[in-house]
Amino acid sequence: METEKGKFQRIREGRFPLWGSLEVTHRCNLRCQHCYVNLPASDKAAKNKELSSEEIFRVIDEAAECGLLSLLLTGGEPLLRHDFKEIYRYCKRKGIFITLYTNGTLIDSEMGDFLAEWPPTLVQISLYGATAQTYEAVTGIRGSFRRCMEGIERLIERKIPLRLKAIVMTLNHQELKEMEKLAKTFGSPLRYGTYGTFLSPRLDGRKDPLRFRLSPEQVLAIDLERPTRMREYRKRCLDCPASTSRALYPCEAGKRTFNIDPTGKLTVCMLSRRWPYDLRSGNFKEAWLEWIPKRVLSQKRDPLPCDRCNIRHLCSNHCPALSELEMGKSGEIVPYLCEWAHRLAGAFGLRPNTPVFQTKEDGNGKKMQEEHEEKI
Repeated sequence: METEKGKFQRIREGRFPLWGSLEVTHRCNLRCQHCYVNLPASDKAAKNKELSSEEIFRVIDEAAECGLLSLLLTGGEPLLRHDFKEIYRYCKRKGIFITLYTNGTLIDSEMGDFLAEWPPTLVQISLYGATAQTYEAVTGIRGSFRRCMEGIERLIERKIPLRLKAIVMTLNHQELKEMEKLAKTFGSPLRYGTYGTFLSPRLDGRKDPLRFRLSPEQVLAIDLERPTRMREYRKRCLDCPASTSRALYPCEAGKRTFNIDPTGKLTVCMLSRRWPYDLRSGNFKEAWLEWIPKRVLSQKRDPLPCDRCNIRHLCSNHCPALSELEMGKSGEIVPYLCEWAHRLAGAFGLRPNTPVFQTKEDGNGKKMQEEHEEKI
């Protein structure tokens, strides 16, 4: 008879889809300029391509049979789906732990009561500003700040687990401290990691979001004002051995995690959209047991300067998905991340053993930002 220790070891060594993300729609009721997926809420073509609730139920059944434990429901704005409650409740009844990413503007009293009746593991909402002016300069929708604040308050009143996060960019970085204070009034520290300041191109290839990306120097200035953040970064570098792996995806992508887009395309993570498997013409078990290991995890990459870099754990240049979004190819160095990491390492006395790949400043960046603000 297998012991509990033996089961745990088997799970660690095997491939099980323990954590997944399901984008139920790419449509959104906001028009955030930095977003890499959002489509208009009224986009009928996008809506018609979305998985039906029955198709989602089938996929959830198949994923649960393969070992799914925790699922992120996200979008776009997932609450736009008229059948959101049915999808959410189905997952809960399967015993799956649910995290919900939402902009909060559609959480009315009825939705708040529903989530209180069927509690999620966590609801995560993004703050785009501490004032309506800044928040709505990002979202492009008047009145969205008030609706977001009301949604947050409804969750707090019902004691629903809440986390507030931030995407920091040229349009709101001047209010970051005020955003942190606002988050504290709601009982949640404001979270933003490396990806909280790294804006990527859109999935359709457009580079519009990059207009609002802070320079590596600006990001470093934000980091330097937060000692706890700096200590976390330094800790990452204390044990940073050279990489000997040639696996294209050296992380948990395709080994523990997966992502399903609104049309039923399964990929190994939310950021990477390469080698999609169509769940409409196949099934999750085949995708997980055959397609991913044979078609995706078997992919190798060429050696990179990053492999021997002593600060490689800072910049995420070893993440192929970020390379795909930024450079159009897996395994390419992302100069923006490289420059930021070198600046950060220098700030706390570490000497990188690799050269810095620097970004080229866009002289039109300020002009484009001003033109955007005039339209809001």
